Amino acid sequence: MTAKGQRAKSAFYTRVYATFSPKPGSDRSESQSGPARRRHRPPDTRLSEASRAAILSPMSVVVALSGGIGSGKSSVLKMFTELGATAIDADAIVHQLQAAGTPMLAAMAEAFGDQIINPDGSLDREAVSAIVFRDADARSRLGLIVHPPVVAEMMRQVEAARANGDPLVVLDIPLLFEGAKNKSGAAVATKYDATILAWVPVEIQIERTIARDGCDRGEVERRIDAQLPIDEKRDMADHVIDNSGSRGATAAQVAALYRKLTEDGS
Repeated sequence: MTAKGQRAKSAFYTRVYATFSPKPGSDRSESQSGPARRRHRPPDTRLSEASRAAILSPMSVVVALSGGIGSGKSSVLKMFTELGATAIDADAIVHQLQAAGTPMLAAMAEAFGDQIINPDGSLDREAVSAIVFRDADARSRLGLIVHPPVVAEMMRQVEAARANGDPLVVLDIPLLFEGAKNKSGAAVATKYDATILAWVPVEIQIERTIARDGCDRGEVERRIDAQLPIDEKRDMADHVIDNSGSRGATAAQVAALYRKLTEDGS
């Protein structure tokens, strides 16, 4: 290229640069014919404190524990907590949400009548049990009222435990296996890594419930018949704690399972 051509090319690029470069003191996005445009900001991708803690903390193992009437599920749960597990008790959440004056209690009274309300405004749980243990449709109606808010609170507590880095979280779900079979309730709405059953033979269920509640054998048998047979639950469970022997024998099983869950994760 000749010297004259080189000078022409240089002059062309100089004009282009002058045209598209911002003037001193002007916004870089401002055009020559209009006001400055708002500079684009990338989305804020910063994590919340809870999310950051959940990511940085060790992974929690979440298991669901259940049993049958008189099988000693509460005793097994207590053993897990004494070893360091975090318990999330569905029954305790239910009691809290069914306190006098709560929306859940009002919905139950509308469904089953004011006879389930004590004079002080609290729930008469024996009256409710007398209705639902004899009537499958009543049990279904009760589940539709109780399960959604209870599950929501359980999951809130699970996420808090995960964010805290708790090694083992035990969900105490009384009708876990019934819900799993029927595809309903907390059994399908909550997320867990494994299931545990506190198991005893049926005859021990009957003996313990009579001794605990002071009811007759016929009433206990009706309650048992309202749930899945405990041996069927045993076939469905990932882990089984045989609670028919001594407290020491049960405690040894719980300790071994605690180690397995916290070390192996399943």
